Amino acid sequence: MPVLWLSEVSNALLVAERRGVVPASRNLGLIEQIAKLRIIPDAEKPIARWLFVLAYAREYGLSVYDATYLDLALRTESQLATFDHKLAQAAQLAGVAIFDQVVLR
Repeated sequence: MPVLWLSEVSNALLVAERRGVVPASRNLGLIEQIAKLRIIPDAEKPIARWLFVLAYAREYGLSVYDATYLDLALRTESQLATFDHKLAQAAQLAGVAIFDQVVLR
């Protein structure tokens, strides 16, 4: 997982809290659950992938953030889990399989 993922998850939780969708107390529980997941951070330094990420962003019309996930999936030959239609479409065009077993609770 890109290091960026932790910031994105934290931001999503904070936005949900600020909008009154999820109370702060629930966010603490979610953070505890996320901390128990076996998430392996990407060992590659972002600077080493900079040109690749920019190229993917340009080629597929993605944000640099989304292109970072595409780059990681390509490098590691991993499936990509996303609800973002544009990212999913770009991934499929690049030959990345989409993980479709997402279950929301």
